Order: sequence, then structure tokens, then C-alpha cells
Amino acid sequence: MLFKLVMVGEVGVGKSSLLLRYTDHTFTDQDIASIGADFKVKHMVSHRKKLKLQIWDTAGMEKFRLMTSSYFGGANGVVVVFDVTNRDSFANAERWIAEATNYSNQDQPLKYVFVGNKVDLVSDKTKREVATSEGESLAKKYNNSTYFEASAKSNLHVDELFECLASQLVEQNLNPLA
Repeated sequence: MLFKLVMVGEVGVGKSSLLLRYTDHTFTDQDIASIGADFKVKHMVSHRKKLKLQIWDTAGMEKFRLMTSSYFGGANGVVVVFDVTNRDSFANAERWIAEATNYSNQDQPLKYVFVGNKVDLVSDKTKREVATSEGESLAKKYNNSTYFEASAKSNLHVDELFECLASQLVEQNLNPLA
């Protein structure tokens, strides 16, 4: 089974870092600015089904917004990423959801996973700008989606967030009315 996932979010929230941690088991502290979009492939098993995840990493910069929209065609799932230390990235999450919904062309609704990234930076409570409860509320608002707090740097919940979305897509595919 092939599933196309698209990662969205503002520039600097860690989309590329999450993807590289998941697919290549690597992390770099250097900023990775995506230009347009890039994708990686990950093979996995869920519900005793062999899966091929094609995961698109889109650019968060405004100047690439039109290019980014073309990558939603054929998408099955969306990973909405924001930085828990950046309130604006959270505030703009719904704009990314609207864009994904607008440009996707699926008969079945998109499945979402919401990710509050960079939790490794919030050991100092004053740095956190988005509460866990806010991320959970946003996720519930969109088809009772799942919310993860993650860290690409410390590899916290990275595999789990992608596996969760893949599992939901398999269930939807086996049960089209779900």
C-alpha cells in the first residue's frame, strides 16, 4: 500500500528535521531551509500490511506557498507541525490545514496528525508559548486527530507520530467508511 503524506508548517518549525530523523535516523542543529518540496520514502508494516510512505517535506516560506500547494494532489495524510516555543507557528496551523483541504483531491477526507515540535527546548518553562492542551484542542477540532509533542533532536515521539498516521490510513483503507 502506498500512502502520500505531506508535512506542513511555518518556516523553522522542524519539518525537515523530523523527516530526516524518521527516515535517515539523523539530526543536525543547522537550519535546513527547504526550497519548494522534497520527499523521502519509508517502508514499514502496519496491521500486517506492507506500506510505502512517500513523505513530502514542503517549504514553509511564503515565497514557496504556490509551489507547495501543488504537492497536496493525491495526498492521503498531513503532518501539521508547529514549534511549541513559537506562538505564531501555532496560530498559522489552521491556515495550513485550509490549504491542504483546498488543494487535495481525495474522495476520502485527509487524515491529520498534529505535532508540537521542539519540546526539548521547554525544560525552561518560560520558553514554551503553546500549551499541550492547546495542541490537543486543535487536533480534536479536525476529525478528532491525534496530537504529539515531539523533538527531532532527542528523537521523542518521531517514529510514533508517523506510525500513528500510517495506522489510521490503513484502517481507513480497509474500512472506507471510517
